[in-house]
Order: sequence, then C-alpha cells, then structure tokens
Amino acid sequence: KTPLTLAGGNAELLLEEELPKDHERLLRKILEATVRAKGYVASLLEASAGKEEAYEPTDLRGWFEKLQENALAAAEAKGVELIAENGLGGYWNMQQERLLRGIFNIVLNAVEYTPKGKNVYLEGKMTESGWQICVKDEGKGFDEEEMRHAAERLWRGEKSRRADGHHGLGLWSAAQVIRAHEGELRLGNWEEGGEVAARF
Repeated sequence: KTPLTLAGGNAELLLEEELPKDHERLLRKILEATVRAKGYVASLLEASAGKEEAYEPTDLRGWFEKLQENALAAAEAKGVELIAENGLGGYWNMQQERLLRGIFNIVLNAVEYTPKGKNVYLEGKMTESGWQICVKDEGKGFDEEEMRHAAERLWRGEKSRRADGHHGLGLWSAAQVIRAHEGELRLGNWEEGGEVAARF
C-alpha cells in the first residue's frame, strides 16, 4: 500500500497550492482513485490474510478516532462532507486493524455513492447489548436486490456498478470481519439514502 499512500499524500500536498481549475479537478480524481485502490487492497488483504491478527482489548473511543481519520481522508478526496459522532466508550476484545479495514470498506462504499457536496454520516454508539457503527449516505440508497446480495463475494449488481470500477469485495469483506467478531451487518435505507449498520 505504500506507493498508494505516497501518491495520495503528494496529491493532497499539491491541492494545497493555487492551481488552475482543470489541474485541481485532475488531482482530485487521482486522490479519489488512490483512496479507492487502497480500499481494494484492504479487501484483498482481508480475503487472503488478516485472520491471524490477535484479539486484544481495545479502547473503542480511540479505535473510532482512527476510523474517523481514514473516513475523513476518503470523504475529502471525493468532495464529500463527513459528519461523525463518537459515542463509544469502554473496551472490546477485537482484531483492531482487521476490523478497522472491514468497517472502512463500508465507509468507502458510502462515499462512492454519495454525490460531491453531499454528506456521509459516521456514528459510533453504545447499545444495551454492546455497540454499533452506523454509516449513512446521501446517495441513491439500496434497492431490494442490493439489500439481498450486496454483501456477497464479487456481487456487483447493475451494469453501471461494473462500469465504474467496483469489484464486489468491499461489503463482502466487511461482512466477513463483522461475523468473525460475532457481529451482524445490516443494510437498509433512510430518508436521504443508504444506511449500513455493524452491530456487536
């Protein structure tokens, strides 16, 4: 992932300069592509490795802050606003990096389907039985077929998704990680778009 990190970091530095609009637009495309590629790498890592990571007691609030930092970078690259709320507390036994990659794939999916200038919402909160992460977007939401199949390996649905570079790994890998942590992945809609919740 290092070349992708370098490419994305350099693009971010260049965006801080005064640039012609067409150059800025191209740089944002580069940054968006590197973020997407990092998501695919994370999915492939999850599919091929990652399962050997040790389970450790983890500060949920601090873990969410790492997730929020990654989510903010993805949102900024797309020109999407991230609105985050960290209501987590206490410790949970988890594979920190593996679960971080899995939940980040949910965020990437939300960012991908949210139009520029719209919002993605990231919330962590405690529940009666544990805790949950909820990701909501202001995209087109899930249709009935997507809610049934979107978390299946290599499922890409309609042709438009196949054309825009999706490989059907993101939500599938997230579901695998969540199940490994005895959690549940739920797909649905709210009044403004799609909603995905990971409950533990």
